[in-house]
Amino acid sequence: MNKKIRILVVVFLGIFGIHKFIDKDYKMGIIYLFTGGLFGIGWIIDIFKELNGTENNKNKSLMTKESLNMIHEGRLPNIAISNLNLSKDEICHYADIGYTFKDKIITTGYIGKSSGVSINIMKGLTYRTGGTGGKAIILQIGSSSYSIILNTHSEFIKVFNMVKNVGY
Repeated sequence: MNKKIRILVVVFLGIFGIHKFIDKDYKMGIIYLFTGGLFGIGWIIDIFKELNGTENNKNKSLMTKESLNMIHEGRLPNIAISNLNLSKDEICHYADIGYTFKDKIITTGYIGKSSGVSINIMKGLTYRTGGTGGKAIILQIGSSSYSIILNTHSEFIKVFNMVKNVGY
């Protein structure tokens, strides 16, 4: 949605939670609808967040806008994350919110019932995208595999391809 239109929606319809419904945050949309935007307080906060450009970050990325812009321009950012332990010669080019779980079975090259596909990128690393919107990176370590679910995946794939081409 265009940023100007989104701001107008938040300002004029935000008290009814319309912007929450647009973001598919139905629970908050219903709460806003029945409480008048959390008694007007949540609505006012959302207006300020929208005007500052912080509310429309649905992906809640750890990446700064500058880092994301560099990735989209085809350049690798050097990211400093405070709770990431790197050796002196290591550089972080991508960091984002995700969660992981251990899989019992790993399947590569499979097109499933959910219209998804798994692509084996390299030994021990598979990219999975589902037709229902689920996206995962699958790491295989020994006989165990771990799925990492990301809200956004396009930046990871771009960084992965750039790093692969640089030849780290």
